[in-house]
Amino acid sequence: MRNGRLATFDRVARIASALYLAVLIGWALHVLWPNLFRIWFYNADEYVFAFEVIRFVQLDFHQHFFDMPGTPLMFLGSALWAVYYGASCVLGGFSAHRGIAAFSFERLPALFVLLRGITLFFYCFSLVLLFRLAARLMNRPAAWVATLVLARSELYATVGGMVRVEPLSVCFMLAGLLVLVRALDRQRQGDERAPARWWDVVDQFFVSGVLIGLSVATRLHALTAALPVVVLLIVLRRPAPAVESYPRWVKIAAALAALALCAAGAATIVWKAAFDPLWHAHRAMQTAIVGGLGALAIGSACYAAARTRRLLVRIVSPDLIRTSIGIGVGFLAGTPTIVRQFVFFLRSVDFYSTYIDVDRVGWPFWKNAQWYVRFYFSFITPDRLLLALLVVGGVGIIARRDRRLMPFLIAALLFFVSKPLAMIAAGHHVVLWLPFYTLVCAYPAAVLAELSSRPGRAALVAASAGSVALVAALTVCIARNPPITHNDLAIATEIRLADVQPASALIVDHPESHCTVGLAYYCFNPGTFLAWLREFGVSIPESGVDRRDYFVWWTRISQLRGQTGYVCMTNTDIDLAAKVEKSAPGDASFPRTDPRFQFVQSFGSGPNQVNLFRYDLKVRARPAVVDVTDDPARNIRVVAATYGDNCHGAHGNSTTAVAGACNGKAICEYKVDVVVLGDQAPGCGKDFVAEWTCGDSPAVHRAAVGGPGNDAGYGLIVTLTCEAGR
Repeated sequence: MRNGRLATFDRVARIASALYLAVLIGWALHVLWPNLFRIWFYNADEYVFAFEVIRFVQLDFHQHFFDMPGTPLMFLGSALWAVYYGASCVLGGFSAHRGIAAFSFERLPALFVLLRGITLFFYCFSLVLLFRLAARLMNRPAAWVATLVLARSELYATVGGMVRVEPLSVCFMLAGLLVLVRALDRQRQGDERAPARWWDVVDQFFVSGVLIGLSVATRLHALTAALPVVVLLIVLRRPAPAVESYPRWVKIAAALAALALCAAGAATIVWKAAFDPLWHAHRAMQTAIVGGLGALAIGSACYAAARTRRLLVRIVSPDLIRTSIGIGVGFLAGTPTIVRQFVFFLRSVDFYSTYIDVDRVGWPFWKNAQWYVRFYFSFITPDRLLLALLVVGGVGIIARRDRRLMPFLIAALLFFVSKPLAMIAAGHHVVLWLPFYTLVCAYPAAVLAELSSRPGRAALVAASAGSVALVAALTVCIARNPPITHNDLAIATEIRLADVQPASALIVDHPESHCTVGLAYYCFNPGTFLAWLREFGVSIPESGVDRRDYFVWWTRISQLRGQTGYVCMTNTDIDLAAKVEKSAPGDASFPRTDPRFQFVQSFGSGPNQVNLFRYDLKVRARPAVVDVTDDPARNIRVVAATYGDNCHGAHGNSTTAVAGACNGKAICEYKVDVVVLGDQAPGCGKDFVAEWTCGDSPAVHRAAVGGPGNDAGYGLIVTLTCEAGR
């Protein structure tokens, strides 16, 4: 009788949970569905995924964008788009002989709807996976709370309503952790029964690693998010398997890993010249190789000593090694393009090595750390209720020494040391850790549910009342502050883009030969997409070609010199030109007062007013770098150029680069670029000093730009001149 009642109760709980998830997902779809149909060029962050999908469907797998890397999302989008193309051809909606490239360019809005739909699907699916994981780690009431907390996150809803990789990466990660927890539970219960299903036959530790590796291939941050959880779940399990030594396959794997690391290290030395433009990536690779070899050496030494062997095998167990191998396999399976396109991946690594907030570099450590923690906690716990749940849940996990939840609490805290303190901060950096915070927030509900299952009417009533109160409080919060991404900012953006469209049409309706169109940041339009598409090397069909030369314009005069055409900028872009003037005096554009610009028409009003100007800098503009002069006395001869002299940089460390660009010219405006010159003093605001002579004159001229708070390597221009009167 008791077993029958338990079975009935479990069946009711399952039905209630399914209905709960259905309502929650239905509500999320209701909130986020309008985002699918925004103007297709709504957000420039979405463009890069569309670029690669257009490339992949043409069977060109020379991927250029690896910042995420995002490859699994690109492959999935390409496969679904190819199915859509095939269906259109079969049903007579498109002529197959024109090709899938023409099909894609004629249906760009539909392509963006598809990609946004993929993201939204995995956003909803991640709620289901989180529910399953929370229910297995704790219980169903805790799963209800965890899922509700994640669904009400405005940050997560924002990335779920646009083309982003985070929801797909979260799904892979949660699926991998769910498989791992299930495998550990089977070990703990000593389940040696014959496998009932096909997935009971496979190595679940390896499968868990593959899924997490696919998560890393989707969003590289997933490695620093998931790996601590994986390690701690396996290390802290009870009871631990009694393994005294490694099996033979572990030793073979370690030997192969050592050989691979040695080969990679030799390659970075032999082909060092190829890495010169990618100095940071080169250093990161060498650090990783040395670290890997060092770890293998320490592990070998510990294994050789009888006293430390058992501890080593206990911590770095065969199960952990199989999971780690699975992560590597999953990553390579998710990013096969990295094998041929590794240079583009290294470019991304190099870029993010210098992706620092120059305004915060000079701050004292504690001021920087406090700002950093407050900034990210505003996304993690946007209200006091969630903050209280997080604190109570964390204290409860520690007080009860819960080995199943402790890994998630530790991983959640490790987020704050997972990236450099001076790195440019952005809310989406914490998205992959949000499920861990929701599990901690749900822990009080798990404890209340445990109390309700104990004998005694008082405990049952107290726990039930507490659970109802907790869910009610969260429901009230979500009703009062729903994560609606279609907020005032989104509405203002759509109005601005609606004004950008007639400005773009006006340019198209007045075609000119050699027309060069500069598009400031808030004036991005289909021409921007086309310009970046060319930069990414994607094949464009004849029907998709616009003869105008579009480019992203950062309000600098130097970008317009020697050209004529149009520029589009909002009032906000005009205001931003003042910042350009501070970093590069004389190079900022102010079209309203500059006689070289002619006002054409404006659209809209306020800060988002779109302004179109006609410009002509063919005659009056001085070229950025003057051709070689016939007068030897006016020839620049670079004596020395130093990047970071104020940060103890080696004197003359940039001489070769500047000499190659400026020697023999009368005037040379050299743009300082940290990517080209390398950053030998990360975290220090560096100046740039150029020294030169004019012809055979012994007089040494000197010019300097940048310094603390304004690193010269981020686009400042130093002018070398031998012209009279300058």
